[in-house]
Amino acid sequence: MELIAGLMGALIPMISVPLIGFFVFLMFTWSPYFSTFAAFIYGALASFVVGVVICVIQGRINKYVSNYFLSEEYGTLKGSERRAMARKAVREVREDSIRKHAWQTRFNLYRRGVIIVVALFVVAYFANSLFGIYPKDLFKISPYLLIALWVILVLLLPDIFLVLLIVTLTGISLSLHILGPTILMYFIPFLFLMPMNFLMMFLVMFGPLMIINIAQIQTLKPTDARWGNTPDDVRGQKSAMRQLLLQIRIIASAEGDEMVKKVGERGRPRGILLFGPPGVGKTHSMRAMATILNAPIMIIPASAFSSAFMGVGIWTMFVVKILAGILQKKYKCVILFFDEAEQILMRRQGVMGGEYEAKNIEARPTILNILERDSYGRVANCGLGFIGANEDEISPSSFSAPRTHRFMFPGGMGGMGGGGAMVQPVLLNWMDGMRTPPLLSRIWRGKVNDLATAFWIPPMTKFGGKTIHFRVPPADPPPDNAVFVAATNMPHMIDPAFQRYGRFGLKIHFSKPSEEDREDLIDLFFSRLKEKGILDPDLDQLDRKKEFARATVGLSHVEIEQVTMDAYMLRNVHIQRVRELKRRLDSKDELDQYEKRFWERFKGEMEQSGWDRMIVNWESLSEALMNIRSGEANPAITSPRHRKTTAYHEFMGHMLPLGYFCQDVMRPVALSVMPRGGALGMVIHVPIEERDPEPQRVFDGLLRVMVGSVIAERVFFGDNQPGVSGDLDQATSLSASMVGRLAMGPRNCSEDEEEIYANMGKGFFTLKGAAMFSAESGGSGASSLQDPDKRHKMLVLLGQAVVDVWRLIDKNRTLADDDTLIRGGVCNKLLEVDEITGSELEELWSNLGKSVKPLTNEDKIKWPPKEIFASENPFYENNNGEDIWSTPEYMYGMDDC
Repeated sequence: MELIAGLMGALIPMISVPLIGFFVFLMFTWSPYFSTFAAFIYGALASFVVGVVICVIQGRINKYVSNYFLSEEYGTLKGSERRAMARKAVREVREDSIRKHAWQTRFNLYRRGVIIVVALFVVAYFANSLFGIYPKDLFKISPYLLIALWVILVLLLPDIFLVLLIVTLTGISLSLHILGPTILMYFIPFLFLMPMNFLMMFLVMFGPLMIINIAQIQTLKPTDARWGNTPDDVRGQKSAMRQLLLQIRIIASAEGDEMVKKVGERGRPRGILLFGPPGVGKTHSMRAMATILNAPIMIIPASAFSSAFMGVGIWTMFVVKILAGILQKKYKCVILFFDEAEQILMRRQGVMGGEYEAKNIEARPTILNILERDSYGRVANCGLGFIGANEDEISPSSFSAPRTHRFMFPGGMGGMGGGGAMVQPVLLNWMDGMRTPPLLSRIWRGKVNDLATAFWIPPMTKFGGKTIHFRVPPADPPPDNAVFVAATNMPHMIDPAFQRYGRFGLKIHFSKPSEEDREDLIDLFFSRLKEKGILDPDLDQLDRKKEFARATVGLSHVEIEQVTMDAYMLRNVHIQRVRELKRRLDSKDELDQYEKRFWERFKGEMEQSGWDRMIVNWESLSEALMNIRSGEANPAITSPRHRKTTAYHEFMGHMLPLGYFCQDVMRPVALSVMPRGGALGMVIHVPIEERDPEPQRVFDGLLRVMVGSVIAERVFFGDNQPGVSGDLDQATSLSASMVGRLAMGPRNCSEDEEEIYANMGKGFFTLKGAAMFSAESGGSGASSLQDPDKRHKMLVLLGQAVVDVWRLIDKNRTLADDDTLIRGGVCNKLLEVDEITGSELEELWSNLGKSVKPLTNEDKIKWPPKEIFASENPFYENNNGEDIWSTPEYMYGMDDC
C-alpha cells in the first residue's frame, strides 16, 4: 500500500503539471493573437506555477505529519523496545530528511522556472515594444531549443547566475541588433583579455616568490632516489628505525593494505613525528627510506612556506596538495616529509585561551640540564665539561611551549608572512582526511537526481518491508593514502592540535647514541675510510674502536662522522706544518716559543718511514674530536707561567676531586692545558652509565669538583686567578638548585660546624651564579634565594664542599709530581704534550684511583687555614726586603713545582 501511495503521489503531479502546461500552450496556439513563442512562454509559466503550488501544498502536509509524529506518546517501554523505537525513529528522521530535501530541490527548480519564464516574457515584451524586435529575431533560436536550454541551465545554475546570464545575453543580443556585428570586435577581446590579464598580474606579483618556495620541494618517485645510503647505513638508532620501518611497511606495502582493510582506514597511520636533538639521523633515515620505498616521497623544508608576503605559504601548500594528489592517484600512496617541522607546526598564539603563560622546557632535572653551558657544552669558562648522551634531549611527555614574542613585519604582515599560522588550518584539514569525491562525479550524480526530482520521481519507497531508492547513490571519496612525516629538534614548540592521534600521534624518538651504538657507528665510518685506503691499521683494531667510542660520548651521529672526516684534513695540516718548520730551521729562521714546542714534540716523526702518509691516525682523530668538543686550539693566548697554573688547576683542582668523589659515576675523556674556545684548559668528563638518574651524592661530588679549582690554586700558588669565576658561578647555581629545586640539603653536622661551613660558603657564593639559577628556574628560584633558611643551607653546602676538597688536596698534594701516575708527573706531562686523551688518560685514571689517599674520620679535625680564604697582602715587603709579588714562592707556590 505504501508503494502504491508513493507512486500515486508522484504520478499525479508528474502527469498533471506537463498536461496543464501543454493545454495552455495549445489554447494560446489556436488563438490568432499569440505567436508560437508566446504560447510556449504561457504554457511553461502555467506548468511551473502549478508545480510551485503543488510543492507548497506538499510542504504543508509534510510539516503537519512531522509535527503529528513528534507529538505522539508511546507510554512506558522496556529497554529493548526503547532501542528498537530509537532505531526506527532515526530511520524515519533520515527518510523524512531525504523527502524534505527532494521537496526543497523540486520547489527551487520550479521557482527558477517561473523566474526564467517571466524574465523571457519581460525581455521579449520590451524588445518588441521599444525596438520592434520580435522574439524569434531576439533569441536567434527556435522556442523549443530555447526552452530545453533554459531547463538545463535551471538544473545547473543558482538563481543569481540565471538572472545575470539573462541580462548579459539579452544585452548582447540587443547590441547586435542595434549596433550591428561590429560590437563583437569590442566584446570578444575584452572577454579573452580580462582573465589573461588577471592571470598575468597574479604571476607577476606572486610568481617569482612562489617559484623560490616551490623549487625547494623535492619530489622523489620510486627508484628515483639515490642518496647513497640505505636503512642499514642508519646506525645507532635500532629502536627508532625498527618503529619507522614497521610503520612504513604498513603504509607502503601490499601486506599493509591487507591489514588496513581488516581494521579500516583509521588503522593506517596518518602522521609520524620524528624528534630528537640535531644530528641524530632523522633526515638521514628518511633519505634511506626514499631509496627503498615503493611509494613516492616529497621532501618539504619548512622554508618552502616562509615568505615576506602574506598568502604565498597557502599557495605553496595548495601546490603541494595538487602534486601529492597526482602522485597518490598514480602510486596509490604518497609520503610527505616536513623537515624542521616546528616552523610549520608551531603552537598558535592564544591556543591555550587568554594570554598563555608558556613554560620553559622541563626535562628530567639532572646535572646535565641544571647548569648553564656554552656552545661547546662546557659548564664553566675554565672548561669543566659535563657531557652526556641525553644532553639537550626532550622527553615526549614534557612537551610544553616556550614563551614566544611575535613581531609585526613592515607593511602590517606578521612574522613568517603567513607561512606558518596561515598554513596550519589547511594542513590540519588535510590530515583529517576530509576528502571530497571528484567534482565531475558529484556534478553528474547531483544533476541526474535533480532531474528525477523535477519529474516528481519519489526519492524512495517501501515494498515488501524493504526500502527501494530511486536516486543515483552518492559518490565515494577516493582513498586518502597520504602519510605525513615530520622531523623536529624542538617538539615542545608544536601545536597540541598536531600532536593528537590521527595526526602526528605516533612519535618516534631519535636519541644520541649509546656506547654500543657509537661502536657500531665507528665501525661503519672506519670501514669507509679503510675502503679508501686512508685508515691507519692501528685504528682497525677492536680495542681502538672501543676506546674511540668511549671518547665520543655525548656526540651525535653527524658529529662522530664529522670527526672522522676532519681527522683526514687535520692530518694533512699537521704534515704541512712539520715540513714548514723543518724548512724554516734549515734556512736558519727564528721560531717563536709555540713553534719551538711543537717542533720539539713532533720532530722525531720525520725519522720514521712513511711518516707523511695521508692517513687518519689516532693523533688526528683526537685533535678533530677536541675541535668538535671545545673549539680549535689557540696556544698563543697563554704564557708558560699561566700554563703551569692551569695544569695544577685542571689536575689537582678538578681531576683529583673527580677521581675521589665521583669515580664510580664519572670518567674523564680529556685532560688539557691547550686553550680552546676561550678556555685555557679543561677536564671533560662523562657519566659512566649514560642514562641513569643521579642521587644526591653525585651532585655533592660534582659540587666539590667545581670548587676544587679555587682551592688548588690557593694551596699551590697562594692566590686564585679570574679563570675560577665560572667554577664559582656554576657551584652557586648547583647548590641553589639542590636546595631550592631538588630538596637536597647539607650533610649531617653539628650546629657549630654548620655555622663554620656557612661562613666559609659565603666566600664562594657569587651573584652571577644566583642569577643563573633564578633565570633557569623562574620565579621559584628567586624566592628560594630570598628565603633565609634555604639560603643558609645553600651556603652550608658550599662550605662543606670547600672543606672536603681542601682536605683531599692537602692530603694528596704530592700526586701532582708522582711518577706512579704517569712518567714524569702529571703536571709536567701536561706541559709537555698539552692534552692527555684515550688509553693514556684511562691508564692515568686507573692509577689515580689506586694512588689517592682516602679521607678518614681523623681528617675531620683538620680545617683549612685562614690563608685559604685570605692570603697575605702582596704589597708589603717580607723580612728579607723582597717584594712578595716577585718571589718564586708567591709566583709558583712551591720550589719544586
